[in-house]
Amino acid sequence: MSGNLITPAQWSVVTGASSGIGLEFSRQLAAMGSNLVMISNQPRELEEEARKIASASGIMALRPLTPKIKSLRFSEATASCRICW
Repeated sequence: MSGNLITPAQWSVVTGASSGIGLEFSRQLAAMGSNLVMISNQPRELEEEARKIASASGIMALRPLTPKIKSLRFSEATASCRICW
């Protein structure tokens, strides 16, 4: 049995990726060879951390995304699982 509890997918999507648990998940997944889509509402921090992860892990496919949320109502989100970008 491998020491890893998680086998990374070819692509992993991580929210809250500029700090805390999301950032650590991003680091660990990259270290295991997963390509990343990193999502955060902190654009400067996200870009900086994405560069660090890409440099440290050597992965070439890393996409930092900062959504621009115009509006989100709880009823809309739960009914359609849709965010207005």
